[in-house]
Amino acid sequence: MGYEVKDKIAIVTGSARGFGKEFAIRLLKNGAKVCISDVDETGGEETKKELSERYGSQNVTFSRCDVSKESDWEILWSHVEDTFDGKVQILVNNAGVNPVRGWKVCMDIMIYGVMMGSYMARDKMGATKGGNGGRVINIASMAGLLAGLGKFDDLGYTVSKWGAVSFTRSYAKCSKPKPWEDDKIKAYALCPWFANTELVKETIEIGKLEKKVKFRALTVEEVGNAFDEALDADDNGGVFMVFPYVPIIKFPDLNQLFIIPVIAYAKLMSLCRPEWKRVNGVYGIPFLLFVMFFVLYFLLWFIF
Repeated sequence: MGYEVKDKIAIVTGSARGFGKEFAIRLLKNGAKVCISDVDETGGEETKKELSERYGSQNVTFSRCDVSKESDWEILWSHVEDTFDGKVQILVNNAGVNPVRGWKVCMDIMIYGVMMGSYMARDKMGATKGGNGGRVINIASMAGLLAGLGKFDDLGYTVSKWGAVSFTRSYAKCSKPKPWEDDKIKAYALCPWFANTELVKETIEIGKLEKKVKFRALTVEEVGNAFDEALDADDNGGVFMVFPYVPIIKFPDLNQLFIIPVIAYAKLMSLCRPEWKRVNGVYGIPFLLFVMFFVLYFLLWFIF
């Protein structure tokens, strides 16, 4: 049960600090060899030095990478395989930015970069490409599960995280050739709540944030624990919500659950009450009761 990381080679993007550094530590503790990767060369080199002293210089390296640039990905991958003399088997797409950097930068790094890294992982790690298979872990956010967690100017961040969630789920449901069958690569995602990181603190104090959202922020260690649990679950396409006070939760794809009942309801109403849709559309008390029935059914199924 679970994915064994011992003796495997890993790349963690955005790992000079914060979540990425914590994920690198978790992998190193469990016997992996890790490449620290970040656009912050000074921070990356400092983290490399610190982790080399703790886990051995033969197990840690650093390579600068702007994940929005394909040429940087190529250089990163070659550096890692040359340094460790082996095939990469773990990619953690963690690189991220604060929404204040602008919608385009958010999209470039947190969805374009995630997809570029994932496709490169397929080409470099895939069993049909001469690789050994492996795992891709995408670090998304609860902003990718709930609409409205930010202002209009934050929507680049929100959309990129929804994209990372959708990409991860779709990855596990695509038709043949299936990367987890043919290339032996699984993918899953973490969706943390707000956390006490330097990235978040670029624009707001943690105390003010907690007062605003009514819940405490996650610690980096809690998200690290969730990372370990996700590797243990090893659930292809799994999207794991990380929230204070509770274990990680595999968040279901509710759209898939409700799409057929909603279509059936709309069709039924159009046949039985054609004039009703002109007045109320497909919204109203009957619709809400209909949906509530399926929500209750799902919850009972999920619990029991």
